[in-house]
Amino acid sequence: MQSPSILVVGAGPVGLVLALSLAKQGVNVRIIEKEAKPNVGQRGAAIQPRTLEAHHFLDVLPDILEIASPAPLMRAYPVGTPIPSKTFDMLRKNAEPSDPFPITKLILLGSDRQSEILTSHLRKHGVTVDYSVRLSSFEQFADHVTAKMLRLKDGAEEMETADFMYIVGADGAHSVVRKGAGLAFVGETRAEHMVIGDMHISRGIKNNFWHVWGEGHSMMLSLRPAQKENPDLFNFIITGVNAGLPRLTDRESIMKFISRVTGVSDIEYGELDFISKYTPHSRMATSFRKGRAFIAGDAAHIHSPTGAQGMNSGVQDAFNLGWKLALVIKGLAKPELLDSYDAERLPVIEGMLQIALDLHTRLFKAGTDPADIWDRGGLQDQLGVNYRETPYVFDERQSAQANSARNPYGRSEALRAGDRAPDASALFNMHDASKAMRLFDLFSVACHTVLIFSAQCDGALPVAEALKEYPAETIQRVIILPSSGSESFDIDCLVLRDSMHHANSAYGTKSGAITVAAIRPDGVVGAIATSVEGLHRYLEQCVGLNRLKSK
Repeated sequence: MQSPSILVVGAGPVGLVLALSLAKQGVNVRIIEKEAKPNVGQRGAAIQPRTLEAHHFLDVLPDILEIASPAPLMRAYPVGTPIPSKTFDMLRKNAEPSDPFPITKLILLGSDRQSEILTSHLRKHGVTVDYSVRLSSFEQFADHVTAKMLRLKDGAEEMETADFMYIVGADGAHSVVRKGAGLAFVGETRAEHMVIGDMHISRGIKNNFWHVWGEGHSMMLSLRPAQKENPDLFNFIITGVNAGLPRLTDRESIMKFISRVTGVSDIEYGELDFISKYTPHSRMATSFRKGRAFIAGDAAHIHSPTGAQGMNSGVQDAFNLGWKLALVIKGLAKPELLDSYDAERLPVIEGMLQIALDLHTRLFKAGTDPADIWDRGGLQDQLGVNYRETPYVFDERQSAQANSARNPYGRSEALRAGDRAPDASALFNMHDASKAMRLFDLFSVACHTVLIFSAQCDGALPVAEALKEYPAETIQRVIILPSSGSESFDIDCLVLRDSMHHANSAYGTKSGAITVAAIRPDGVVGAIATSVEGLHRYLEQCVGLNRLKSK
């Protein structure tokens, strides 16, 4: 059996998404986890729309939707009373789903259940998580990494040494990979403290609302129901200088606190699944890579949980990195492609940290309207996260003036290279029009999907033929024709009819002109080209794909 090419350290959602992405691309990967079994808990439960799209491309979304819950309405209460002062929707500012944006609202599912689903899909590719194995150290060489791992067995640790082409740390805030690579972790520790955990409550607190008592600056209790996943389970967050946090250490103290703060006398409590003291930080590594070592998720950046950005940003780290590692390991792209990980993710994480910090500050500001404190609409859906103006995307439609400013967390009025690729429905195969198709069902984590928009099939042929100069496994070619027309053709790639003009509208095409959109395996528009030359420039210079040698 071929030795693994990549070692992923840490089997939370971030490490599992990376491992699954690599496995789906045929890369031999090993994933280790120092704990003996998956962590229990509702931490990292908010899954943002952009992450849900990644799960769609990884084919895990149906399993997640089956047990996840929508965000419930929130109720705010004064301390000591069960009568709410306000009921509101935390996602009230989110846009409704549309054809290019089919998912616009977060859903809730504990990270333990997310990991369970991802692990089951990973097993389908022959990869199992290696539990009770911790990374001790690693050493980098010109062409490989040597990792020393310790396996806990029968109370004793056994040393194992193995070589890999690359190592990726998704091993949390105290990352061994980050420290071993010598990457600085810069930022601040916040003065506020929290107690978090999961408690079963079978009576006295309704599980169809998210309840919040008090204010963060003095005393606050948040009780969020797990709902469909586990109807009597509530995640709690307790904070505030008057909350007596040092005394909240066990089930008995948590029960007394909840009863006192809620003003509900007949609460029926079950087990306390977990409890932890938590101090928010706002930190990020100065680089997410050193040689053959990479970091992602909490290993690369940590912040307050108030913004529901951390796990989601970590998944996007993994999704950004996975396809690039796969191309380089297979020898299909130049190693310089890996430099794009820092170039693309660092500015995004800087923006994310500021958003999370602003939300954290709002939580602890006296007198703030609860609806404003818990507003989770707008940029937090991550649908606007982009890599515009980096050296790794190419846009022939944009002028130098248009490229003068960049907001890595914001949407653009017109689609640009580096943006999230829009979805589009009502597409029909010109050879088989029996079933409508969506672009999201065509995009692949294993290759670029090149959309060739043309008024006629003949006009698209030069682009389609030019793409044959690259390895077939790196590109799937899709010609998209207008809603009208019934020309006959004979070509060895997928040809679709845009029956409702959704795709042409989403990608901003012009009537009669050729527009080519190269969609990366992570669902990002890598290039918008109007010529074969522009497409070659992107594939060769930005991605570093190697052309096939002429026979």
